[in-house]
Amino acid sequence: MYIFDEPTKGVDVGAKRDIFELVAELADRGKCVLYASGELSEIVGITDRVYVMYDGRVIKERVTAATDEEELLLYSTGGGLT
Repeated sequence: MYIFDEPTKGVDVGAKRDIFELVAELADRGKCVLYASGELSEIVGITDRVYVMYDGRVIKERVTAATDEEELLLYSTGGGLT
């Protein structure tokens, strides 16, 4: 398993591209990649599945193709909890 925790924070555009290429290469080779980020555009752009956390726990699991940044923001701020 490979864990990336806020890997693009504070890096330039070229480095971001390199990081995204590395993540894609690992996934293409069948490796498990855990990518933690507060940048919802990154999450939507490079993941297959999303686990949203709020208050220290996972509150929602979504297939990335079936969600968007707005929905992820809702859950990540505690909205939609019943």
